[in-house]
Amino acid sequence: MKKIIILTLLSLMSYCFTTMAQDTRTLQVIVLNNGYTLSGYVETRPDGSYKVETLDGDILYYAPSDIESIKKLKKGELRLSSTKKPQKDKLSLSSNNTSQSFEKETGYIGIVSTHIGFPFLGIQMVNGYQITKWFSAGVLVGFGLDPWTAPYYYCCFPLQLDFRFTLGNNKRFYIAMNSGVDVGADAFFSSSLEGGIRFPVMDNRHYFWLGLYGGGSEFYGGMGGVRFSFSF
Repeated sequence: MKKIIILTLLSLMSYCFTTMAQDTRTLQVIVLNNGYTLSGYVETRPDGSYKVETLDGDILYYAPSDIESIKKLKKGELRLSSTKKPQKDKLSLSSNNTSQSFEKETGYIGIVSTHIGFPFLGIQMVNGYQITKWFSAGVLVGFGLDPWTAPYYYCCFPLQLDFRFTLGNNKRFYIAMNSGVDVGADAFFSSSLEGGIRFPVMDNRHYFWLGLYGGGSEFYGGMGGVRFSFSF
């Protein structure tokens, strides 16, 4: 009987400590001018804009002119991440409108990258569409130079499909898959798999991507290297 009482007391103490350790930030309801309503933790930034951490863990940024009202969530009020879905649009991620975060649900995505490895040094560009906040697809075009074929310097022009997946709650890690043809003196099939990490830059409206890639082609066999990219 004493053991049961002791275990019960320990359980109650553990529950109390856990409750005390919970997030003490005030949950607020944000109503936007476009009718979109969400709840989360609001932080005012030095430039006057607002940083919102939603209940789903997403980080969003809004300009004061885009917000109709901000109020504290009343006790017992339903905690909804949103009451109205934002319209899916095709605005460029390079927009200077700070009312939209980089992690748009959908929208145009452009990526410029350069890669250093075997056999090619090159530059590429991806134009595509962010289908969800976790997945995007596009078309890759570029230029590659083979320094090992001096003094002739064999060149090729890749034309490939690009698929990208972001991983983790903060979407910092990514996997990219490319498949298509490299056109030079001949056209040959090639594909690669890339994995790495991305860093937010320029007020989180853009990302710098750093990854390692490996793959193969009909002409060269194995290939691999480092790729540096910037999304706009």
